[in-house]
Amino acid sequence: GPVAEMTAHAFEASWSKYPHANNTSAFMRFENGVVVNYFHGHDSARSSFYLGLHGERGAVVAGTDADGKQILEFNRRSGEQFGRTEVAPVPFAAASDEAGVLADFHAYIEEGVEPGISGNNNLEVMALCQMMVIAALEGRTVKRSELTDGT
Repeated sequence: GPVAEMTAHAFEASWSKYPHANNTSAFMRFENGVVVNYFHGHDSARSSFYLGLHGERGAVVAGTDADGKQILEFNRRSGEQFGRTEVAPVPFAAASDEAGVLADFHAYIEEGVEPGISGNNNLEVMALCQMMVIAALEGRTVKRSELTDGT
């Protein structure tokens, strides 16, 4: 289900030339109870960035390594403290540009499958961005309902 609430933090790295808070972390609780730890880090010393989601079953990490190579990896959660599990590369989906958008639109018409890139999904992503900004600036947990019904 959608994210019900988020607690987030943003911080600047004093050594970075980037003038904004370029590192963020958030705990997102979904309506179905699942909790995910999101992090985004940009290290100017290594010219790399990482974006990750850690959850009950494992972690997905995307970014660039020190050589500038794009990575997308997954590993299952270990059953022990500081345990290690195999890191598996996740293949990148082939880009199909406008043809892919049209194919998604056709599947929506024929089968009712909402496209990954849709107005509805884009609005939900923007709501998550707004929740993160509010939570980080105000130092509090933000409920998704605050953005729609004023509670």
